[in-house]
Amino acid sequence: GANFWNDWERPVHVEMYDEHDSLVLNIGAGVKIFGGWSRGHPQKSISLFARAKYGDNKIEYQLFPDTPIYDFEAIVLRNSGNDWFGAGSEAGTMFRDLMMTSLMKNMDVEYQKGRQAVLYINGEYFGIHNIREKVNEHFLESNTGVDSDRVELLTNNQEVIHGSNAHYRNLYNFVSSGNLQLEASYEYVKQRMDVNNFIQYQLAQIYFDNTDWPGNNIKYWRPDYENGRWRWIIYDTDFGFGMWDKNKVSNNTLQFALAPNNTGWPNPAWSTLLFRKLITNVQFRDQFINSFADQINTTFKKTNIDLLIDELTANISDEMVLHAARWGGSYQNWKNRANDLKYFAQFRPTIVRNQIVSRFGLGGTHNLTLEVSHGGSGVVRLNTLMLREFPWTGVYFQGVPVEITALPEPGYRFSHWSGSYESSEPRIVMNLDAAGSVTAHFTEDPGYSQGDYVKVNEISYNSDSVHSTRDWVELVNRTDQYVDLSGWLVMDNNNAHHYVIREGTVLKPYGYHVVCRDRFSFRAVHGDVENFEGNFNFGLSSEGDIVRLYSRDKEIMSLVPYDVADPWPVIAPGSGYTLALISPEKNGLLSDSWAISEQRLGTPGAPNFSGFTGAEEVETIGPVMSLRNYPNPFSNTTTIEFCSDRHQHVRLTVYELNGRVLDLLIDETRPSGYHTFNWSPSIPAGIYILRLETPQGVQTNRIIKMK
Repeated sequence: GANFWNDWERPVHVEMYDEHDSLVLNIGAGVKIFGGWSRGHPQKSISLFARAKYGDNKIEYQLFPDTPIYDFEAIVLRNSGNDWFGAGSEAGTMFRDLMMTSLMKNMDVEYQKGRQAVLYINGEYFGIHNIREKVNEHFLESNTGVDSDRVELLTNNQEVIHGSNAHYRNLYNFVSSGNLQLEASYEYVKQRMDVNNFIQYQLAQIYFDNTDWPGNNIKYWRPDYENGRWRWIIYDTDFGFGMWDKNKVSNNTLQFALAPNNTGWPNPAWSTLLFRKLITNVQFRDQFINSFADQINTTFKKTNIDLLIDELTANISDEMVLHAARWGGSYQNWKNRANDLKYFAQFRPTIVRNQIVSRFGLGGTHNLTLEVSHGGSGVVRLNTLMLREFPWTGVYFQGVPVEITALPEPGYRFSHWSGSYESSEPRIVMNLDAAGSVTAHFTEDPGYSQGDYVKVNEISYNSDSVHSTRDWVELVNRTDQYVDLSGWLVMDNNNAHHYVIREGTVLKPYGYHVVCRDRFSFRAVHGDVENFEGNFNFGLSSEGDIVRLYSRDKEIMSLVPYDVADPWPVIAPGSGYTLALISPEKNGLLSDSWAISEQRLGTPGAPNFSGFTGAEEVETIGPVMSLRNYPNPFSNTTTIEFCSDRHQHVRLTVYELNGRVLDLLIDETRPSGYHTFNWSPSIPAGIYILRLETPQGVQTNRIIKMK
């Protein structure tokens, strides 16, 4: 009956100061009490809403420094929920949920970002709160790029938060009655839900021992596009990591998540059905077990979690004295609760491994050690992990084969494996019957050519007006080696515009990978393409642009300075045709290497033109320079750009039409790659000649200065 159970909103004024005491936010907003049973704590959680009627319709500030989100519809100032610390509730740490969700940052699961803070109301100290994202359709738009109006968001047993539940209901009914041991049935499910996301979500909740789940605190969503798949969001994990009892470290949450017959909280049968049915499929089972092993060996490793616990503890250690004075409780008890989290992190890995062995009837666990022949020559992918520091050792399960792939660095080739498994194939599958150790051997590649390693192969900058995919770029591997694309950069002509390819991305020999501006729009049109990612937050100009590809070490690998007029192929706006490299052995700097795609909407994930198999011999192409400026004509400043394929002397000069030198811009040795120069001359309007001279030859370009 207390008013804090009411769903009312009141106007407030909000100021936020950062850790340097600088005022970073100063807005009008609406406030509501937030949460479920945690409303009963003396210290409340509150949600803040930016609405036009209060003067500001956005909270415009990068609240979470590691996340490029600069505006919010709403945020939550959370009292740590069940993890609250105060008089009568001294089991909490004030950061348990924040700690667990922060561990998800390198996993394929949407999660609430968080930040520790202190709240004052009308100048009165209200203690520690955690700033958290509010999980709704706007959260999904900010974190994934999908239009908030095109989101289907559900909670609990198919309850609608936003959109419709019809698609999920059909999936649930199919799984309920189907035999997922059949390959066709499993493939049907994989097209309707993101199985990798589901696996990562399930194993995290199981490892955390979150027992206020899966019949509660669940949200799942899909983009309301054709081919949109269901994904799961992790939030409100307060019951995890031994809440109230550190001996919960031994709880068998795997069995709990597979319980078939319960009727009520916390794990009714409807909430465990997907996992129960999917685990009957051997492919899913092995992927789940190996993914779990990968995360226990890395993300959930004690040393990794201890560092995070120490950081979050140190952030509020001094503040907890004031917090305890305001809300009660013993500071020493709080320290003890924080240490209990480390107890859980220490013993949970072994306990969970033993539970997996028991549940699936496996033969035990064994150490696997991986090594490379010499540092800097290559990396190794193990299941879902990209390993870069060696030797590396982890624990894996007997009876569940692991997949290992050798990936040479640019300039190297894979040679062979030695040790417990010997092979000349770069991708091997090992079944551990005992402890194993393998070494990947790499050798220098005398035929390595930077320009014919990984190339930009297709560009969509004029999306179809009806079936819009938005902009995308396709990359092609020109070699017979696996290539690690992790951390590579895709850029346009603006150095501030860049997209970082996600960690763990592997490009198969002669394979394709697409980077797109909107992965949901892309998937809606190209649902059969699997190797794609996004979203990049810039557009490719329909008036001409540059597409650049840089390696992880910031070495330029491919560059396409495309134009939309002769001699470049002219693509009609809104037609959906793409700019396609005639053959991957062609030089992308040259306009005659490109053509309009054979098919409307392009050919992402496949050869551009019929008859190309993907493994032709590389044609040797002579050195090339490119030169242009934009805008052209210009009024005040124009950007001059050129690309050189070698380290050489460059002379860049501007001439008047009568041949007189007007300005010497560059006269020096420059490295290979892409170069820009901003020119802001105080000269009369007219036509001028830009001349680029190198030992390779001379190129000229006409510059028009307007009034």
